Amino acid sequence: MPTILDLVEVEYDKTGLRGASLLPLVIKEDTKAPELSSPRQAQTDDENRGRMAFSEFPHTRIIFGRSIQSVEGKLIDPDLGDAPLEYYEITEDPKELNNQIHNKGGSASELMDIMNEISSRTSNNRAKYPNERHEPSEETIRKLKSLGYVQ
Repeated sequence: MPTILDLVEVEYDKTGLRGASLLPLVIKEDTKAPELSSPRQAQTDDENRGRMAFSEFPHTRIIFGRSIQSVEGKLIDPDLGDAPLEYYEITEDPKELNNQIHNKGGSASELMDIMNEISSRTSNNRAKYPNERHEPSEETIRKLKSLGYVQ
């Protein structure tokens, strides 16, 4: 939520919300991004250096691709058989055009270790919440219609 509030330039009490804005991780001062007036923007790269963004994305019920991003780099593990790992130096290549997995093995290896640790801690949740589609109940559909989300 703090990230969204910073993005739309809404002032808020930072002590009243859980979480921290991740906007400083994705917007650099040298880009053409709009100026933000939020006090959260004042965070420096040094303050964000230890922050990481981790994600998993299901290809099937068994195969999960995953990625991890730090201030400096992003590692993508597509987990699709022979698909290669991808590593991008975000500071040098923000559009992720040049895969540096073979040139920056040390940085990629560090991120892989962290990603493996996170995956091992979260793998039990995958079993609890399988990627299955369930049809909404009649009651859920009625409520969504009353709120205007479906017709």
